[in-house]
Amino acid sequence: MQELDHVVEELEKIAVVRLLQHRSIISLVGNVERSSLILEKAFNVLRKSGVNVQMISQGASKFNISLVVHDHEAKQCIRALHSAFFENSSLSEVEEANFYQNGSSKPPVPSQTELLSAEA
Repeated sequence: MQELDHVVEELEKIAVVRLLQHRSIISLVGNVERSSLILEKAFNVLRKSGVNVQMISQGASKFNISLVVHDHEAKQCIRALHSAFFENSSLSEVEEANFYQNGSSKPPVPSQTELLSAEA
């Protein structure tokens, strides 16, 4: 704990620090190039399970999405995510067919050229 206290002291020199204890980090690791669908599914599952996600982090590599939850919700979070991603075969409640190249489950806004060619 002394090391953490030292880190907090150093950070307090440049910022306001608020240390939250009794938290767990749950990470989804893999090829998460469809991160918007994975996040959609994860948050839907966790909302239905009553798990409150306090923070989310995704690296630039998109191989890891980390969620911070309270310690008392960690097991429930892991079970719900495992069930959703490993026991069910579909990627999302939104069908994969509705996944667009822009990473959204909604179609991209058509360009002016696409709109004009559709009118012809």
